Amino acid sequence: MRYDKLYFDRKISRANTGSKKWDKYQGTEILPFWVADMDFPTPTFILDKIKERLEHPIMGYSDYTPMLNDSFCQWLLTKHNWHIDPDWIIWTPGVVSGLN
Repeated sequence: MRYDKLYFDRKISRANTGSKKWDKYQGTEILPFWVADMDFPTPTFILDKIKERLEHPIMGYSDYTPMLNDSFCQWLLTKHNWHIDPDWIIWTPGVVSGLN
């Protein structure tokens, strides 16, 4: 499936969505090009998994499953011909904490 045609060609207004990125410069000619705020819709298969998870009433801290590392390694191999060991992957809660 080509997500570029489904997602990247659509312009979706972020007005009145609490987007600091777009609200900060509202009414000006400034175009904010921030890194960490997406302007594309989330793919349906991701939304479906989030909805499935929300069916459970407790939102505690969760750990990753080993399958996630395996899937990521397979994606790297398929997309970039890069073979890595799953043990090399260390998950962090965010970019800043990862850099620290």
